[in-house]
Amino acid sequence: KGDFGKVAIIGGQKGMAGSVYLSSCASLRSGCGLSYIICPSSISDILQIKSTESIINEVDCDYFYYSEKISNKILSLIKNKDAIGIGPGMGKGNNLYKLIEKIIKNFDKNLLIDADGLNALKENIEIIDKKENIVLTPHEMEFSRISNLPLSYIKNNRAKVSFEFAKKHNIVLVLKGKNTIVTDGVNIYINESGNNGMATAGSGDVLTGILLSNLAIMKPYDAAVLSVYIHGLAGDIYSLENSQDSLIASDIIKNLPKTYKLMRC
Repeated sequence: KGDFGKVAIIGGQKGMAGSVYLSSCASLRSGCGLSYIICPSSISDILQIKSTESIINEVDCDYFYYSEKISNKILSLIKNKDAIGIGPGMGKGNNLYKLIEKIIKNFDKNLLIDADGLNALKENIEIIDKKENIVLTPHEMEFSRISNLPLSYIKNNRAKVSFEFAKKHNIVLVLKGKNTIVTDGVNIYINESGNNGMATAGSGDVLTGILLSNLAIMKPYDAAVLSVYIHGLAGDIYSLENSQDSLIASDIIKNLPKTYKLMRC
């Protein structure tokens, strides 16, 4: 278990327990040794019923926001983890960016920020400049919020804006969408796996889990390139055997074993 990494996903709130659950399941199917969900106590019981393999760590709150009590509890839970993810289902709690900033300052291993974590960064994007171990995974609208670039401009200049943003902030950026782009501001990879059926609720949470598992044992850029390819390939395998129309996020997870087997042939 220790050889393949201990990861944690921080997020969830009432009505959004599925997001962190999908991420954790995907991380386990992608090979990590132990996967923890750090969630508000308001959804702890739900997740403990749903989860068999994931370990549930609850924080005493209804949803995440900045307070010394919440931040100190989270810091105590992540201190021995090999990689962490922040954001899925997290909501828009008061001063959430301050909570994320404190986690960034106190966690020295690889760190992924997605979903509501990204939305919180628009309050102070500079907090990501202080480390070199951060991966951001926005879709185009989320990227528009954190970059202050018009959505139409992003759509027409995906590679350019991704490369420039990653270089400016010294992070790895994964700009999701058709032909997902991965760049660290030096290298750039344009993914060709995946299909339209993957534009479905929870698909991004699954990518977060896959990437989190790889971040526990790989460098951020390499982990991101491999993960987006695996994510898309799992969706393609489902689509070939069934259809794009019926694909849901959990189908991607169910096809990860076939994906890894195919890659190892």
